[in-house]
Amino acid sequence: TDPPDDIAGETGLVDFFYATHVVNGNLVHLGENQYGGWLMVDDADGGEGTSAYRDMTTVTVFDFTAPGAPVQRGTIDIEGYYNSPVLLEGSFNRYPYAYGQEIVQVREDLLTFVAVNPWDDIDDAVSIVDFSDPDTPALTARHRLAEEDAAGFFADAEVLYYSYSVDAEDDGEGRSQIRYYLGRIDMADPDDPQDLPGINIPGICLGMDETGLTAYTIDNQWLPDAATDVAYTFNALRIEDGTAYLMGETVLPEYYSSFLIADGLAYVGGYSWWWYGGDMIIIDLTDPENLEQYDTGLPDYVRGILGARDRTAFYSMWGGLGCYDVRDPGSPELIDFRYGYTYNSRVAFSGDRAFLPMGYYGLWVKAL
Repeated sequence: TDPPDDIAGETGLVDFFYATHVVNGNLVHLGENQYGGWLMVDDADGGEGTSAYRDMTTVTVFDFTAPGAPVQRGTIDIEGYYNSPVLLEGSFNRYPYAYGQEIVQVREDLLTFVAVNPWDDIDDAVSIVDFSDPDTPALTARHRLAEEDAAGFFADAEVLYYSYSVDAEDDGEGRSQIRYYLGRIDMADPDDPQDLPGINIPGICLGMDETGLTAYTIDNQWLPDAATDVAYTFNALRIEDGTAYLMGETVLPEYYSSFLIADGLAYVGGYSWWWYGGDMIIIDLTDPENLEQYDTGLPDYVRGILGARDRTAFYSMWGGLGCYDVRDPGSPELIDFRYGYTYNSRVAFSGDRAFLPMGYYGLWVKAL
């Protein structure tokens, strides 16, 4: 908020193009994607191994304790190419059907680098990196995922969650079916991560509530009287002793691809970077057994939800970013707007303020 010139700092990064960053207090972890090379990969059955092409990411720690004189600390190379961070603090959009390589924050100083690529023969794995000593970050383990095509990674209470599926018998009408599971990896000991039994769930998990006992999923089911049509449902589950119990569900009016859970609400929409995000709806999660769905009535030029806190929501819009009051989910009210660059924008929250980077248009700091 208009700081004096003498405390504004800048550090020069020579030949450094960073693709992602994670903030831990005064420490900033910058990820730089590197061209890879051919490496010898161990054979899972103990054989001689094979040659495979691997990308690399260099993570460098910068210390901003003195904002006017940031200091470069330690560096570590991680196998893989990573872009999207899933953080403990701050809202993020979840695209449950997307595969990729992302960084998931398990603790403030413990990051997991998830590499999932269903289109090659390289083993899907999670690299666990301890940043508790910022001068010497350490790779504690590289944990192979037992399941293929894992998606939707997030962390809660030092457990890494993800969704995966297995083939099931067809429905009797010749239509294929799959069964979804919630995968879990206990990260309490970063040197020895432990796989926990999968939990059968309806669809892909989108996240948990603040208690960690209620999970939310998105599912699709064949309609009984149609050859190819499906119904999409949003579900609330109670997780108890390794079993998921369905508490409530609501049928979605169409296919949706992005979800954000915050403040007891689920914000549902299309991809936020498309020019058209589809109809935006909000689901009230207050009573999991009676999920209430609201049509927001937002115009077509509202692309998608970017972040929300205290019933204040930020949407990507045609030409800029919009701030909405959603205390009434059925009638969001536009309370502020900033024109500018919004491609792949993110929201970070600190105290009672929201920080929205807008590229060449600067940083929008909005009081909540």
